[in-house]
Amino acid sequence: LTSVNGTFKNTRRIRDLNLSYNRITTITDAFTSLTSLKKLSLKYNLLTHVPDDTFNDNVELLQIDMDANNIQWIGRTTFQRLSTVTDFRVRNNNLISLNGSVRPLLSIKYFDAAFNEIGYLEKGEFERNKFLEFISLMGNNISNVEGAFTGAVSLKGLGLAGNHIERIRRGDFPQDMKATPQVILDLVLVAFLALSAMYLYFERQLKEWLHSRGIFGCLQCLVEDVDPEQLFDVFLSFSSKDAAWVHEQILPKIETMGFSYCTYERNFKGGFLMHDIIREAVACSRRTLLILTK
Repeated sequence: LTSVNGTFKNTRRIRDLNLSYNRITTITDAFTSLTSLKKLSLKYNLLTHVPDDTFNDNVELLQIDMDANNIQWIGRTTFQRLSTVTDFRVRNNNLISLNGSVRPLLSIKYFDAAFNEIGYLEKGEFERNKFLEFISLMGNNISNVEGAFTGAVSLKGLGLAGNHIERIRRGDFPQDMKATPQVILDLVLVAFLALSAMYLYFERQLKEWLHSRGIFGCLQCLVEDVDPEQLFDVFLSFSSKDAAWVHEQILPKIETMGFSYCTYERNFKGGFLMHDIIREAVACSRRTLLILTK
């Protein structure tokens, strides 16, 4: 499919519409008749923009997934009438700003705009989203978040790793937050992965040293990991800036050798914090491969 404009003009009862993995380039006036629509998936298409008024007639929408398109901008009033949406995903696109588009989503709980080109957040970007619990903005170009989260009083998880942020102030969050959010920044991720990489690098030398002194047998924590029940042979961890190189050079070779692999973007689980996802990925894999480039 390359276009769906006019396709649903005589259809009103569709509640769940999945148009993923097509080549759709525009959705202007595509859903005007779908007044009962609850869930919409448009991931892995070729959308470049989402104009104002696109969803004016879809007032019952609950979930929108636009991951992996080429979206550069979303109209400021695109979601003006979507007060019931709880889940909005637009990761892996080319957005340079949110343009205040999330504010009208008064019921939103989960928002994912990771791996875009977002350079800044407006002050009060989420000022009307009082039910918002999880925000993922990882892998963008954000340098300043001053006052961006002051309205998100229900915030529990915030992913900001892979940006250019130097400082986060207490005043950037509401004074009356219902819980203390877990903020995921680069230092936490790097420290965790660096320690994992150091252990893996020195594991063999450590085992040989302990074995030569007759004390290796009592340390069950260093037993070779050959658990057949683990799901993957290797967990690959890499930054968004290395993603293209990894997909072109590393992953094909791993597949050619007959190994199974797990990556954050491939095995991402919505609604979970990044460090929990990484911990589970490591636990489900026989090896961890950390890729660091300059």
